[in-house]
Amino acid sequence: MCRINTQIYDIATGERIARLYDESKTNSYLQNQATFNCTDDLVLNDGVLWDVNSHKLIHKFDKFNPYVSGVFHPLGLEVIINSEIWDLRTFKLLHTVPALNQCQIRFTNDSTVMYGGK
Repeated sequence: MCRINTQIYDIATGERIARLYDESKTNSYLQNQATFNCTDDLVLNDGVLWDVNSHKLIHKFDKFNPYVSGVFHPLGLEVIINSEIWDLRTFKLLHTVPALNQCQIRFTNDSTVMYGGK
């Protein structure tokens, strides 16, 4: 099993301030990239949502693809994992958008346009 864990460091001191990992909850995405939400209090790593302040696992999202591990929508209410859009308030699947399959997602500064490229 692939051991994917997130370590958060204070860049001013170089000290590790958090290690976010639970072996029983890994999804082992092949192109995993940890990402913070817009307020830096949540981190999504390997399809698992963590509280940065308490270092506690909040939710493990269902895995529908082997590659893309997800990003936060800039408005803070959704997570996009490959072609699936999840509600952060309920952790329920809102939509599946096949056109987003295997895309790297980016948003404009005002969050009104989403770009997806392969």
